[in-house]
Amino acid sequence: MEASSVALANASRPNTSLVVGLTLWVLSWFVPVVAAQDVINLIGSQLAADAGPEWLPGWVACRFAFGLLERLCDGRQEATVEALLCGFSCLGNVLMLLAAAKLAHGKPRRGLGVLVLLCAGLAASWFVFADEQQNVFRSGYYIWTLSFLLVGLGLMREPQDGMRG
Repeated sequence: MEASSVALANASRPNTSLVVGLTLWVLSWFVPVVAAQDVINLIGSQLAADAGPEWLPGWVACRFAFGLLERLCDGRQEATVEALLCGFSCLGNVLMLLAAAKLAHGKPRRGLGVLVLLCAGLAASWFVFADEQQNVFRSGYYIWTLSFLLVGLGLMREPQDGMRG
């Protein structure tokens, strides 16, 4: 097989880290994220009704985190490290959507990979800040964090200029 055929075969092969990472990211939206969601779902709180459907716990968690960021911006929430991390970790989902769009419609860039890896670090920082409450996270949060790591690594492996290496 000549070199151009090998390059073409490699170019058409999907990046496994990206595919698995994006699949896990989508899956994470349907799996409980934090222990509080179990309680909210049991009592049918108005907070849960305002945040989103019970069958989409990732959206409920994202709305809660984004709500913290909104309250920080308009002064209704004290600016704590936890509140800032919670709000900004929610914004990482925008980068995942951008990564999916770049993958579908163009060549992903390593710079986007660096940003997604930073989001993975931001998501993982919650394991440090919640150290006294390690059982607060449910499988959805672990899947969500892992998805950022896999997508970031997958974007870092993508060629910059069409060359594999």
